[in-house]
Amino acid sequence: MKKYELVKEDSIIFNSTMLYRIKALRDFGDVKEGDLGGYIQHEGNLGQYNDCWVYDNAKVYGTAEVYGAAIIYDNAEVYDNAKVYGNANVYDKARVYGAAKVYSYAKVYGDAKVYGNANVYDKARVYGNAKVYSYAKVYSDAKVYGNANVCDKASVYGDAKVYGDAELYGNTEVYDYGIVYGKTELYGGAKVTTTNFMLERYELVKEDTITVNTMTLYRIKALRDFGDVKEGDLGGYVQNEGKLSQFNDCWVYGNSRVYDKARVYGNAKVYGNANVYDMARVYGDAKVYGNANVYGNANVYDMARVYDDAKVYGNANVYGNANVYDMARVCGDAKVYGDAKVYGDAEVYYKAKVFGKAEVYGKVEVYDNAKVYDNARVYDNTKVYSYAKVYGNAEVYGNAKVYDYAEVCGYAKVNDYDKVNGYDKADKPAIEKKRNGYIVKNGMVEWV
Repeated sequence: MKKYELVKEDSIIFNSTMLYRIKALRDFGDVKEGDLGGYIQHEGNLGQYNDCWVYDNAKVYGTAEVYGAAIIYDNAEVYDNAKVYGNANVYDKARVYGAAKVYSYAKVYGDAKVYGNANVYDKARVYGNAKVYSYAKVYSDAKVYGNANVCDKASVYGDAKVYGDAELYGNTEVYDYGIVYGKTELYGGAKVTTTNFMLERYELVKEDTITVNTMTLYRIKALRDFGDVKEGDLGGYVQNEGKLSQFNDCWVYGNSRVYDKARVYGNAKVYGNANVYDMARVYGDAKVYGNANVYGNANVYDMARVYDDAKVYGNANVYGNANVYDMARVCGDAKVYGDAKVYGDAEVYYKAKVFGKAEVYGKVEVYDNAKVYDNARVYDNTKVYSYAKVYGNAEVYGNAKVYDYAEVCGYAKVNDYDKVNGYDKADKPAIEKKRNGYIVKNGMVEWV
């Protein structure tokens, strides 16, 4: 037997969606037959079994589901594809949406938001103006409140507390009796257990500012010793404390700048006149210096170095022990990693990869899914593109072009105005073979 029905005469339009008041058809839990509840879009939003209920002016809509003994009340909202079940409670003005799940005995209240693919469960509490989102998890007896943000794949559990303006990113874990508060930011794989973290390592010097693209940036000043930084040392410029982590040994030196939505964390260092901005990330033990620029959605991490007048931008990734310097450009969806070096006026872009111990320099262009790797060297005015590969101990130089799935490998050398295309493979062929005006012989591509 159904436990409730939709009251067609009592409906509202909410966010362009028709919602209906619900009415109990029988007694269950603390609900009596005839009691009016909150609003739902359709019967798929609220289970017809067990004691789950939507009270007051609470709303459940979209493809969201409330079931088990879960209750939603006050002015709370559950929508999109979210699920609230078990004995969970969502109330006050809290919001649960996206593909988030709140279950077991968890409670979400105040003006808190749980969304994305986040999970809040066991006896966890999320309240105040806190946000838990992306793939984050809050469980056991943990509490997240105040203006705290927990996102990415961060986890808060045990009897841990995260509050104030604290922010957790990456794979950070706060557990047992760990406490993170204030304006602390934790990134990467940081783990906090029984320590209280209010690790403000620096402050903004309000009297020392510059303006960049209408944004005000502040000089930073160290509040304690860490790494090679001493208490009282002045650093570079950041837009706000969200740009440079208060954790580990990362630092912004000299006249370097970090702004917009960029972040520097881990043990990364930015110095000289370097700029990190847009949505860029510099972390791990990476260094960006000289007049280098890292921007767009680019990532520079591990032990990578970007310096001189180099630029890394778009969705590019530079990592491992890679070096990008001089006037080099790495952009698009390109990747430079391993012990690779890209320098001179070289450009690596549009899904190209340079890795291993490869070197790309001069006025070279590597692009369109091309790969240069192993101990290969590509230099002068060459172009490698369209799924071509240069690897082994091969060299491509002069004004040569390698493209359209061609491969240059072994100890082969392609030079002058040579063109290797189609499915040509230059390595160490057993016999001499003439192709399009050149021959491949003993690992050499020679013009004829």
